[in-house]
Amino acid sequence: MHSSWVGTLAEDFDDPAAKVVGVEFVGPAVSTTPSSSLAAIEPTNHANSPHLRWSETRRQGWVLHDVRPDEWRSDYRLVDDVTIPDAPVTTASSWVVRHGGKLNEA
Repeated sequence: MHSSWVGTLAEDFDDPAAKVVGVEFVGPAVSTTPSSSLAAIEPTNHANSPHLRWSETRRQGWVLHDVRPDEWRSDYRLVDDVTIPDAPVTTASSWVVRHGGKLNEA
């Protein structure tokens, strides 16, 4: 997908009250340019997919995971322009999954 996404996985995506059975972290591209068509449909994806919690479809980077016995933390580290060697890297969004599977923005 060459873009960043965070969402929950449910037993039945058509049922808003369905049990959450997992969390999904989709990592961005490091060097591939994200598709502009994906950015164009990003708002529609969120409007029609209540399980999506966050996305970023324009910037490249990586996801830094810190996995511990009681929680899993994911920091989306993104770069504004990968063609600039010293371009700043920022944490665009951070998420924590605690024991039991509850997803929260950090």
